[in-house]
Amino acid sequence: MSLMVAELYTALRAANVPEAEAQAAALAIADVRNVATKADLQTAIAELESNLKSTIISTMIAMTTTHSGIVVVALAVAAFWLKH
Repeated sequence: MSLMVAELYTALRAANVPEAEAQAAALAIADVRNVATKADLQTAIAELESNLKSTIISTMIAMTTTHSGIVVVALAVAAFWLKH
């Protein structure tokens, strides 16, 4: 069960709202309090995009470095075999 907003529940009961209705309203508001705002979502998307770009760049650098290493080894092997 969700946490209830005690202040709302107390206020509703003080206004003579029936127990079940006051409890249901306080529980519903508690659930709404945990919903992300549009600004929260925009910030999260921006962070994800930034992380994704960083990951892509890191991967491209790693692949380029690996490819360069393979080319250097291939050239060294070719030079060795051409001398012999």
